[in-house]
Amino acid sequence: LDFGLGWGRITRFFARDIAPGSLLGVDPTEDILEVCRDSRIPAELARSEFLPETLPFDGVDLAYSFSVFTHISEGAADVCLDALHAALNPGGLLIVTIRPPAYLQLDPKMHGALAELGDPVEALKEPRYVFVPHDADGHPQEGSVAEGEMTYGDCVISLPFVRESWGDRFDLLDVHVTSEDIYQVAVTLRRR
Repeated sequence: LDFGLGWGRITRFFARDIAPGSLLGVDPTEDILEVCRDSRIPAELARSEFLPETLPFDGVDLAYSFSVFTHISEGAADVCLDALHAALNPGGLLIVTIRPPAYLQLDPKMHGALAELGDPVEALKEPRYVFVPHDADGHPQEGSVAEGEMTYGDCVISLPFVRESWGDRFDLLDVHVTSEDIYQVAVTLRRR
């Protein structure tokens, strides 16, 4: 299951190795899903909500989410993790990408949050979810922003946060940094 399918670039790679009919993809933006359909992405595609209470698929053995948890608020992440947990089989794997602490220095939008941390090295040894929302104007989520709360932006999630706050639903199995994009750290989790 590709959660946050986007243009389907990762799903295309799986098509060579996964049995036909076994690839699934969800995204909250219908326009993106239409592009995927027009591009003949070899997966069963469905629209999800931005904050999905459930997903249109279940019985999933592997779900992945590239560059989704790098952009959503803590509350949105909890909602999405609950939905993914429900969709996964017991023992199923979830791979998400998160931003490393160094991203706070890279992105000028994060500099205010960085300053608030004081000593970021020490602060990020603790469970921290650092989120800076984007402006809702023109964003697909614009119409669903309740009471001015934007759940899309940029964030850095510390590994102690992953262990502590996601540990009731998932076991942390692996953390992998690639040289292709050091700001997309792959975290592999197993459903409890």
